[in-house]
Amino acid sequence: MIFKKTFLLVVTSLVFFGSVFVSAEVSISPYNPKNSSNWLIYEAKPGDRIKDSLKIQNTNSQDVITTLKGRDFTVTDSGQYTIIADSLENSSVGNWIKIPSDKVSVPSNKFTQIPFQIDIPKEAKDGEYSGGISMTEQKNPGESLDVTVRKGVRAYVAIGNNFNLSGKVENLKILGPKDNNYNDIRKSKLYFGRDNLVVSYEAENLGNIFATMTGKYSLVFPDGKVFENTFSQDLAPGVGVRTFEIISNQEYQIGKTQVIINYTIKPLNIDKEKVKINNNSSTLGASLEIKNEEFNNFALANQKAFITPGEDKKSNQDCKNTDCGNFQWSKVASYLGGFVFLIAVIGALFAGIHFYKKSNPV
Repeated sequence: MIFKKTFLLVVTSLVFFGSVFVSAEVSISPYNPKNSSNWLIYEAKPGDRIKDSLKIQNTNSQDVITTLKGRDFTVTDSGQYTIIADSLENSSVGNWIKIPSDKVSVPSNKFTQIPFQIDIPKEAKDGEYSGGISMTEQKNPGESLDVTVRKGVRAYVAIGNNFNLSGKVENLKILGPKDNNYNDIRKSKLYFGRDNLVVSYEAENLGNIFATMTGKYSLVFPDGKVFENTFSQDLAPGVGVRTFEIISNQEYQIGKTQVIINYTIKPLNIDKEKVKINNNSSTLGASLEIKNEEFNNFALANQKAFITPGEDKKSNQDCKNTDCGNFQWSKVASYLGGFVFLIAVIGALFAGIHFYKKSNPV
C-alpha cells in the first residue's frame, strides 16, 4: 500500500509583494503591464465593466494545469498585505472578478493569455478597493509527493472621484528588556535582542485609498553615536490600527537611547492631484533607558533560551563568555545524533538476526 502525502505551500505573503510572480516553472502577470509593479490598477465608476487579461508562462518541460480564482485582500496581524485563502468566502473585489474558466492548461515552454473581467457594483461607494487573482499549480500530480503552490497578482480598483487620504502614527517606542511582555516579544520576534535594536509604532490609514508611508529615523545612542536610515510601510484603508516595527540591526547600549522619526503618507496608486490630503506627515520621538542589570539580563537576538529580566540563571551574564543559543542547539544536536545512532544499532541488530536465521534454517 502506497501512502501519498500532499503538501500545500502558500506563498502569498511573499509573491503578492513582488513585482513579478515567478517560480522556477510557472509565472503569472498582467498580459499588458501598465506599471512597473506589475499590479492590476484601474479607475472606474459604479456599474462599469473592466476587461483585461493575464499571462501565464510555463517554462517547465511538462504541461501544467493551473486553477485561477478571484480573491479578496486582507492584512495580516503584522500589517502585511496578502489575499485570503482559497477556502474562505469573498465579500468584495474577489466576487467582482470573473474568469471564463478556472482550470487552465499551459503547454510546456509556452505562455497562455487568460481574459477576465471585473464588474463594479452599481452601489459601490467612492474609494479604492483591492483584491487579487490567485493561481494554484499542482506539481508531481499522481506521484507519491504532491506539492501545491499558490501565487497571484494584486488588483486595485479606484471607484468614483471622491478620494481622501489621512493617517496617524502614534505610540512610538524602543522595545526593551523592561517591557512587561518582554518574554512574549522575544518568543514571537526572534530578531529582537540586545544586538538588534527594534523600534515599534502604531499607524492607521483613516482615508479611503491605499497609501504608502515613507520616512527617516534617527537613533541617538548614549555614547554619542547617531545612526540614521529610512523606512517605508504600505497602509490599507479600513483595517484599523496596526503595529509595525523598524529593525535597525544596531546594538543596544547601557544608558538612554533616543529615536526620532519623520514620516510622510502618500497615495499608493492614485495621482495625488486627485486626492484630498490631510494629516499626512509629522515628527515623533521616544527614548529608552537601560540600566546595567537590565542589560546583562537582555538576551541576544540569536539566543533560543529566553531570559526574563531578573530571572535567576546559572549564567547570569547572559552568555557573555558562551553563546547560549549555540550551546542550547548543540545539546539538541547531541541528543538527536545519539537517537539516530541508537536506531542504526537496532536496525543493524535486526538485520544481523535476519541474516543469521536465513543462513541457518531450522
